[in-house]
Amino acid sequence: MKHFEEPDADVPLIAFAGLTAAVAAVLLAPLDRRRASIDRHVACEQMVYRDHAAEGGTQ
Repeated sequence: MKHFEEPDADVPLIAFAGLTAAVAAVLLAPLDRRRASIDRHVACEQMVYRDHAAEGGTQ
């Protein structure tokens, strides 16, 4: 009588988790770029305000 081993059930689960992570990364990438752009814009405005205040000006 032959004994058959059960296939490793974790392999499809790991593959599915990897695929899900890859899809999420692709879908969320535009949001990360948008947030980075907003962060740079805010930082630039803060530097302009700080430089203007250092020169004794008011807004």
